[in-house]
Amino acid sequence: MLAGGRASRLGGAVKPLLRHRESTLLGTALAAVRGAERRVVAGPSSLAPAVDGAELVQEDPPFGGPVAGLAAALPLLDRPGAPDWVVVLAADLVAPAPAVHTLLEVASSAVEASLLAVDASGRAQQLLGVHRRAALVEALTALGDPDGASVRALLRDLPPRLVTVPGGTTDDVDAPADALRHGIDLPGPRGAD
Repeated sequence: MLAGGRASRLGGAVKPLLRHRESTLLGTALAAVRGAERRVVAGPSSLAPAVDGAELVQEDPPFGGPVAGLAAALPLLDRPGAPDWVVVLAADLVAPAPAVHTLLEVASSAVEASLLAVDASGRAQQLLGVHRRAALVEALTALGDPDGASVRALLRDLPPRLVTVPGGTTDDVDAPADALRHGIDLPGPRGAD
């Protein structure tokens, strides 16, 4: 679970803690992988009260980007008997559970090392995928320094198979217009009533 980031386009709001319907975005993401053997959240220590039994790790350096978050989280998943597949999921998605279900269903018979969710328009969501753990570790090692690296660069040598997922399940909250479209209230400026 990737929950780091500055949310600069949202005025610095803590995106994973934004409320959508009856849950935070982080809570929604954690619920999407509730059946996972182990759940790891890469994000700031301020998220500790909200991780719902998952392990929390911070990327190094802080705010180093999603690849730095993966580099921090993957060692916690590397142990004897660990599942072959790892779900990589951003904590700013509004309804990822059906996409995760679809990706895991496809993964059960996939020969590829990497699967990414793609919406009906053909846009791939780089932070909603299922990847073979060993291949992801190899890709991270080959990439070198994860600080500021792009997910596209990380997955370049895998390469990902694009899997069409149900509509709306790749929607994320990156800008105020996204929040408005999904009925998410953004906190006002500090000091506002």
